[in-house]
Formats: sequence, C-alpha cells, structure tokens
Amino acid sequence: MLKATASGPGGSLVFLGLSHENLRRMRAGESIQFPAAEVGLGEGLFVIVHANDPMRAVVEQELGRAVSVAIVLHDSNHDALRAGLALDLDLGPFRVGLRALVFAAPDEDALLRLMSEQGLVGAETSIDDPQGVLAGSRGGAPYRSVPPVARAPRTSPRDAEPERSFFDYVPAVACGVGAFASVWGAVERRHDVPLYVIAAILLGFAIFFALRPPASR
Repeated sequence: MLKATASGPGGSLVFLGLSHENLRRMRAGESIQFPAAEVGLGEGLFVIVHANDPMRAVVEQELGRAVSVAIVLHDSNHDALRAGLALDLDLGPFRVGLRALVFAAPDEDALLRLMSEQGLVGAETSIDDPQGVLAGSRGGAPYRSVPPVARAPRTSPRDAEPERSFFDYVPAVACGVGAFASVWGAVERRHDVPLYVIAAILLGFAIFFALRPPASR
C-alpha cells in the first residue's frame, strides 16, 4: 500500500494506493489499519475495511476513540478498483474538507509508477519504504509511463455503497402500497382507527426500506 497527502485552501486530499494483494486480503477479512498521523490526520487509526468483514461493527464502534477515520468498501468497489477506476470519497464527517482518492494496481511498484504518471511523485520526492517493497526506490529500473487513472463517480462518506437495483426498492414500494390501501380502507369505513394505525406502521417500514443501504453484491 502507498499513501500520500496534499493540502490546499479547500481542505486535504489523501491518496491511498492499494495493491491487488491488499484487495485480496481485505476481501478475506483482513482490514487495513495504519496510524492516521501518517497522512497528517493526528491521533487514532485510519482503517479500510470490507463491508462483509465481521470486524466492521467493532471498527464503527471505535470511531471517535481508537479509530479516527474509517472507509468501508463493498465488492462492487473492489471490482471497480481492479478495473482501474479510482474511488473519490468525501470524508467530511471525519474532518471538514477531507477527501480520499483510492486507486489500485497489481503491486507497489506499479502504484508508484501510476502516481508518478499522475504528477503525485517527482524526481525530488522523498519515498519512505521501511519494508523494502519498492524496487524503483532501491535503485531499480526507471518507472515507465502507464495510462492515466480514471475516476469513478464521487461516493458518500465512510461507506462506499454499491448502486441500488430494482429489487432494493421492492420492500419499500410494497409497504407504501399497503399503507395507501390501509388509509383508503379507513376512509371507506368512516375513519377506522386500527386501519390508520396499520397505515402508519407500513409507512414507517416503507421509509426504513427506502433509506437503508443497498445489500453488498
């Protein structure tokens, strides 16, 4: 994994480069954790976790304490990253003006070449490689050009959710129709109170199903 930061009048941008091995391990339940201070965000941990990771609930419970920033990635996000798209994430809820650009490449050397092509790494850039994973930073072959990275549409804070399908709306529509039918029946029966209560309950479920996050695919 490679990390970089940039700051400007509008806020801070964190660049997170993930290798395909990082993605594989994350999908297998191994979240990525590093000190938030490494990207200039002070105390606490910066965590990237898969949506289906059993530890996701623990990570979210620790927000504001041991965890200062958390990003949740779904299968569709992993597929987009492997396809060469970058995720543009709004992390404003964690710090005003904070964004993250998450992208992927087969390995760390490919990530560094990609960052160089995008102008994020130059000849004068100091590279911290304590684990010795970058061949180029140890005097290896020069970095060659790679195609510019394409950005995926900006996603919502913390949880990069997959797009909704028709089936995600079926429960909400069904409850909404039931609520309407109950109100109609109550009016026909000269304001039958129990039917109004049933309509209110069904309307609540309709709102719940409409607002809940889509299922990970």
